[in-house]
Amino acid sequence: MQMHQTAGNDVLLDVRDLETHFYGEESVTRALGGVSFQVMKGETLGVVGESGCGKSVTALSILRLLPKLTARTVRGEVRFRGRNLLDCPTARCDRSVATRSP
Repeated sequence: MQMHQTAGNDVLLDVRDLETHFYGEESVTRALGGVSFQVMKGETLGVVGESGCGKSVTALSILRLLPKLTARTVRGEVRFRGRNLLDCPTARCDRSVATRSP
């Protein structure tokens, strides 16, 4: 995927170098490794790929809906309207992002 730099206020969602792992009893599965993309205001992003390529894990990682006991986003940033969603507690972050005007 080709990336382009634009004015910061045009970027709605900026995913940078996202890496997610799943932990088993004796193994680690690296489900995502370095996923990056941007969605600009007014754009729609479609994600396509083969079964098992990471589409759902990418979405669940962005939304912070991974199973807490077995999965973890270990690296990267998910910036929504400039705020890194991976850096703030879920409840507090959800309220502040939801109340901001578009």
